[in-house]
Amino acid sequence: MTIGTVEPAVGKIEAFANSVTTLLLARLSMIALLPLVVWLDDEPYAWNDARAELVRTARVAIVIARRLTGQVRDAAKATPWIDASRAFVVGANAPNATSIVGDASVQAGNIRREGATVAVAPELVQSFAAHFIADQVKRTNGSSR
Repeated sequence: MTIGTVEPAVGKIEAFANSVTTLLLARLSMIALLPLVVWLDDEPYAWNDARAELVRTARVAIVIARRLTGQVRDAAKATPWIDASRAFVVGANAPNATSIVGDASVQAGNIRREGATVAVAPELVQSFAAHFIADQVKRTNGSSR
């Protein structure tokens, strides 16, 4: 009785491994980096409906902090799945980011846009930010959750 050689089986295993590798590389290339949202809040551990809405409706990486520091930005930049070049900051002006801030001179229902800063009535910053950021992310990613 002749069993045969191992060579055909090895060739099939190599072909299968190459197919799996190609498939994995194709899937990895489809993974998009997440835009960064730095949400400034005096109570970072308290529930916030606007933040919850943003996380539910948009694919973003969100950092909640009391104030914007270099440490926060550096940590985000070092995270491989965060695109710190597409950053939003809620509650303060920040360089190299779209900033959403409150301004008492802006009436409710209006916005003022100057460069990368969007100003709204102070009481509307958080709810406006959640919807504005989700809309911006959908426009650039073409998708949402």
